[in-house]
Amino acid sequence: MKLIIIRGIPGTGKTTLAHSLENKLKNSEVIHLDDIYTKKSGKKDYEKINKKLESFSKKDYVIIEGLIYDKDFFIKLKKFEEKYYFRLKRKISDLLKIPSRKIRNSKEDFLKLKIELDKINIQKEYTIYNNNLEISVNEILKIIY
Repeated sequence: MKLIIIRGIPGTGKTTLAHSLENKLKNSEVIHLDDIYTKKSGKKDYEKINKKLESFSKKDYVIIEGLIYDKDFFIKLKKFEEKYYFRLKRKISDLLKIPSRKIRNSKEDFLKLKIELDKINIQKEYTIYNNNLEISVNEILKIIY
């Protein structure tokens, strides 16, 4: 199984990109990290993530997407040999203009989240400037094939 990890601040298109990749890649599945939190702490539940990954062991590709700035998350993924890391970026001014977002983040919110993401340096993490969905999908496909 190949893991494709997509991270970025809200509004960069992580979910849309993950589903576009899922449609292009045969035998693939998406894990949305926003759906996997413990109710008490509000933190990601790694046991649930591992169970999901195990349940998808017969998949050729598993795409994990979310706002990921927790070092422990990346440590847990070390057991998987084939991993591809992608960081989606867009201009903050563009993010503030997205009308369809349920949660409205301020410029300060985006800047704080960007700082948190920047704290984790991942070797071989590819940066994708997600201004065009088709181009972004094709960039990722070129890397993982």
